[in-house]
Amino acid sequence: MKRTVSVICVLAMMIMVGSLAFAGGQKDATTEDAAAGAAVGTSQYNEAPALATEVQRGTIPNLAERLPNEPLVLKPNENVGKYGGTIRLTTMGSPSNYVINCYWLFEPPIQRTQDAEGLYANFLSSYEESPDYKTFTFTIREGLKWSDGVPVTTEDVEFWYNDILMNEDLTPVVPEAMKRNGVPMKLEVVDKYTFRFTFSESFPTFIPVFFSVPYGFGWGFPNAAPFVPKHYLSLYHINYNKDADKAAKEEGFDYWFQLIASKNGSDVIELPRLGPWVLSQLTTDSAIFERNPYYWKVDPAGNQLPYADAIEVRAMSDREAYK
Repeated sequence: MKRTVSVICVLAMMIMVGSLAFAGGQKDATTEDAAAGAAVGTSQYNEAPALATEVQRGTIPNLAERLPNEPLVLKPNENVGKYGGTIRLTTMGSPSNYVINCYWLFEPPIQRTQDAEGLYANFLSSYEESPDYKTFTFTIREGLKWSDGVPVTTEDVEFWYNDILMNEDLTPVVPEAMKRNGVPMKLEVVDKYTFRFTFSESFPTFIPVFFSVPYGFGWGFPNAAPFVPKHYLSLYHINYNKDADKAAKEEGFDYWFQLIASKNGSDVIELPRLGPWVLSQLTTDSAIFERNPYYWKVDPAGNQLPYADAIEVRAMSDREAYK
């Protein structure tokens, strides 16, 4: 179990590295720059016994249908791990707080290598910066799925841009990270998996600062995560549900935009995610995160990650108990 936890911690440690790294030009998960954190490996994949049982029961599809066409291959720090076990954590405050979500569950589109010297495509398959750093092109891994099995496509990005970021009820002020000289970036959808952001002026630090760390997209700024599950959040959006205001009042809110905001938080069990574990149970002092059956990373032996079955978090009321 010690090795299991150690290998799993690769995910957390990659995120915790905070020093700035910059990589220009085009990057994908097959380049040497990404080799410290990713590689292209086997076409034969394996899954956790618990998930194999679910497949037999017919509750989830076969592994080949759950993985993207090209899963990201993570190299463990030590050896290939074994499936099973539960990671137990304690925390101050909410059991589904920022620390748990940031350091254990958060998946940026572009990730840092463990030595913080470079960046590589994470749940993207590639990204490219124009020479003048005004245009940034991103391609989603084909076959990538949310934790409920729905494909991730540029429709999710388009929904975020048009219906969340540019909606004044949800985002009264566009964050500075998404504009230059007061002009918001523009979105161009190229195809089902490729999209571009274009700025009016050069933005050399856009990717390393705002697209690859938890303090950028989705964390440091309200409504700043460009990858959101349209199929779920649109159920509560007035542009897609004419009864959204009525639904809001039924749940104790005055307006639809308050309701949709409440459905897009780290404490929402139903919200589809991309991380290795997803929230399955939550009380005032405890939380359980179970393995995401659609997680898109494998180890060099072709074992779908993560190794651990679950994370259990217990919130402590004071620092003495926390110790």
